[in-house]
Amino acid sequence: MEPILATLETRFSRLRPAQRTAAAALLVAVGYYVGANLGIILRFPPSTPSVIWPPNSILTATLLLAPRRRWWIYLLAALPAHLAAELPAWPAPLVLSLFATNCSEALLAALYVRQFSDAPALLDTLRRVVVFIAGAALVAPFVSSFADAAAVASFGGEPYWLVWRTRFSSNVLTELTVAPAILTAVCALREPARRPSPRRRTEAALLGVLLLTASIFVFAAGNGVIAALAGPPVSPLAWLFPFLLWAAVRFGPLGASLSLLTTTLVAIWAATHARGLFARLPVAEYVPSLQLILSVVAIPLMCLAALIEERRRVESALAERLRFEEFLSRLSAAFVHLPSHELDAAIAVSLRNLGEFLQLDRVVLLRFDRDSRRLAFSQSWAAPGFDSEPQSIAARDCPAAADRLLEDKPFVFSRERDAAVLPQCDVRSSVTLPLLGTGRTHGVLALDSIASDRSWPEELLHRLQLVAEIFASVLARKEAEDALRASELMKSAILSSLSSGVAVLDRQGQVIAVNESWTRLGADAITTPYGGAAMRADYLELQRCSPAPSRSSIAPAADLPSNTLRPRRRRSAGLRSRSSRSTGPRAARSSPTPR
Repeated sequence: MEPILATLETRFSRLRPAQRTAAAALLVAVGYYVGANLGIILRFPPSTPSVIWPPNSILTATLLLAPRRRWWIYLLAALPAHLAAELPAWPAPLVLSLFATNCSEALLAALYVRQFSDAPALLDTLRRVVVFIAGAALVAPFVSSFADAAAVASFGGEPYWLVWRTRFSSNVLTELTVAPAILTAVCALREPARRPSPRRRTEAALLGVLLLTASIFVFAAGNGVIAALAGPPVSPLAWLFPFLLWAAVRFGPLGASLSLLTTTLVAIWAATHARGLFARLPVAEYVPSLQLILSVVAIPLMCLAALIEERRRVESALAERLRFEEFLSRLSAAFVHLPSHELDAAIAVSLRNLGEFLQLDRVVLLRFDRDSRRLAFSQSWAAPGFDSEPQSIAARDCPAAADRLLEDKPFVFSRERDAAVLPQCDVRSSVTLPLLGTGRTHGVLALDSIASDRSWPEELLHRLQLVAEIFASVLARKEAEDALRASELMKSAILSSLSSGVAVLDRQGQVIAVNESWTRLGADAITTPYGGAAMRADYLELQRCSPAPSRSSIAPAADLPSNTLRPRRRRSAGLRSRSSRSTGPRAARSSPTPR
């Protein structure tokens, strides 16, 4: 069953927006028609209200799942189904009035839940479940039942308060069972969760079979069997509580809602057909009590499932955060103590690790070209079966992406939303992160999902920005080391090109670089006794300790560094730090005297 649902969801997501809306409207119409016929079957003539009425809950779930701008489409799609199901049973004025009250209940429920819930379609936290129960299951049926009872009393001649009470109890039970089952099932299909393991699928199938068997045994089997096993008086739900708790604890809101719906349908079917426990009891006695008992059981069970799911999600989020921080630590440690010429290979390995960790189809690194300041392809990684170098890149070819990245903000691309501005892009969704380091942007990092749509929540974007900061610091370090190496090579080339002996001194008078001519002077101790000074040697100390040669044998330029550095040595430590900002390395130049 799960592969079939997954296939249907995949095909549905590939449709265009207009086609998806039309398909959803058709599905609402079919569901409304089936629910209306089921409600007509599960009623006690001559009473108009049913024991359970699914159409209102179907509309409520549809409005909670759909954007507001499309509500009128789905409400209009339900009208033909409503007329086709109810016109054979009731007069046209009553049918139209009932459709208006059905729509009013769905609208009230959707508006209330959307107003007070941060995620109207989700029932995975206690707060969201409480808002849904208060708005959709209590307030909306309570308010809409007044108009519904007035219409039935006017066109059908039935007692007003009896209709109101029956309709209110019926719709409360339906909103607590049918609507949550639809919402949790659709959200489970939308959520790109991992495929359940065979063991979990086996457990779900076993639970479903046992729950259905127990429900039929409790509600539809002979009362004598239960009395013989447990002895009167016995509550029928006592036999079902272990399975309901099993569903809520192990399978969360989806398991709880589906188990409640199964139990309710079996109980209502047995009651309307006078089977099992309901064979010898009058309808007026057991139907309201059954509705009340099922509603009271549904509320704490939904809250329990929501609490368990909320705790499970918190634990999963903490575990995922810890896992991401460990990956972030390994990613940053991969670049420590690496020389500049090995960083490109390390970046390629890190792109692969990032793609495999996030289960992406492709990761692309783009850097700014030094001449044109345009983004150019640098490195990438792609999963097997995908091109590593895309033909079009949103960060480079989409104007909206450029504007977003210039503001130092990530750009999220979706083919459904941005197909018009970038039709040739081969990805379904992607996020592009600017690489900010040392006061400027060094490039961008594009994370692509090609085979399927993917959501990029705000929390994930914040984590990915930490990854972008690591790559930005690596690129900044590489550029700095490459520039330093180029400067060293240029300095060495300049020193080597000079025929005179040249030594470069730092601010403290220590030798930090010499050319080849200076090194050769060290062989002539008479001409320049300090000419062969070693690296980091003190130039003034060498000059002081050297035998004083005749002025004619020493180049006058050799005394210039000494005359500059001696006053500096006499200054205080405070003045030394201030003067060091204005005095850089100096060159001591010595020319050999001709022999």
